[in-house]
Amino acid sequence: MLFVVPFSAIDAQSQRGKASFYSRHLTGRLTASGEKCTADAFTCAHRTYPFGTLLRVTNLDNGSEAVVRVNDRGPYVRSRVVDVSYAAAEQLGMLRSGTANVKVEELKEEDQPVPASLFIVDIAPDDFLSASSNRWSSLADNNITEEY
Repeated sequence: MLFVVPFSAIDAQSQRGKASFYSRHLTGRLTASGEKCTADAFTCAHRTYPFGTLLRVTNLDNGSEAVVRVNDRGPYVRSRVVDVSYAAAEQLGMLRSGTANVKVEELKEEDQPVPASLFIVDIAPDDFLSASSNRWSSLADNNITEEY
């Protein structure tokens, strides 16, 4: 017997199922992509999407959404479609229950937010800044430039 089930392009690009989240105890461990697991990052584990893919995860029970970046493989529980970070789980309102019914959609390039990495600035400790400013002023006095 053959069953024919129609589907739309939108259905082919989204998944529905259960989501769970990483314990904060996993912070610092390496993910499958080689990154360290961070509880406050909006990241996730997915079985098939390439690393770096941005996904919109929508909690179907309360309507909340989180945009997460794939940096790990999983989940390894067969009934689940995605594992999200602690921060994403908090935004999705699933910390108490531990799991949620979700819809997972890949964000296309035109729907993606501006990368947060463009707004991250590393601030050096004060002692480095004072030593660094002295170095820059002495280099400037001699018309010498260096790149760090």
